[in-house]
Amino acid sequence: MEASDDRVYLRHIVDAIGKVERYVFEVSEEEFGNDDMRVDGVVRELHIVGEAARRLSRKLRSENNQIPWRKILGMRNKLVHDYMGVDLKTVWKTVARNVPQLKKQVVGILEKK
Repeated sequence: MEASDDRVYLRHIVDAIGKVERYVFEVSEEEFGNDDMRVDGVVRELHIVGEAARRLSRKLRSENNQIPWRKILGMRNKLVHDYMGVDLKTVWKTVARNVPQLKKQVVGILEKK
């Protein structure tokens, strides 16, 4: 895989996170959990984050091992393959706690490339 491919997938991650941010802007956890369309949108974009991360080169992931790639891929697998077992509290915590940091990290990688 070429570095340019990595850039494409990194951009997909940033774009998907941007959508997640818009979907939950000024929304409480309760409002989120009661809005099926918002939940569906967030879950879809987190799936895209995971899918894009899965397609990144091993080299890029190993060079940026401060990012929890395994957890990101694990979340993707849960969302895709165990959709009935998706815990909305976990999705909310991921969006609130982890997604902003991931965005900063990925933007930082893009700025170096």
